[in-house]
Amino acid sequence: MDNQQSFINNLPSKPYCSNNLAEGLKIRTKNTAVKHKYIQHNHPEWISCIVFDIDRNAYEILEDTNCKPNIAIFNAVHRDRAHFLYRLSQPVSKTEKSRQKPIQFLEAIKESMTVGLKADPFFRHFIIKTPYHPDHI
Repeated sequence: MDNQQSFINNLPSKPYCSNNLAEGLKIRTKNTAVKHKYIQHNHPEWISCIVFDIDRNAYEILEDTNCKPNIAIFNAVHRDRAHFLYRLSQPVSKTEKSRQKPIQFLEAIKESMTVGLKADPFFRHFIIKTPYHPDHI
């Protein structure tokens, strides 16, 4: 399975999405949501991928890192900005009943990778640029 189909298969069935973040988010079916510029990439109860917001020098960071993302989504206007998406081999549950050690371990990885990739430390990891959307190619 290619990265695009894997991304779509792992989306929530009704993710939040938007074509203009200033106008807010709407819940849509997966098939409709993937046509929007921005999308919720993880299910509310588990994390299947982690995403980093690179605000400058994205091409150089991508070239220099030993930890290549599954998908790199570049900004069409500001070509030195991107989202790097890393698919997890197994999702991490994040419900009230979930084990805390896997969640804490994933958070430690995210913090370390944020520093290593020089990513935005204030990125909320909820909405990302939709991969393969024409505005991000």
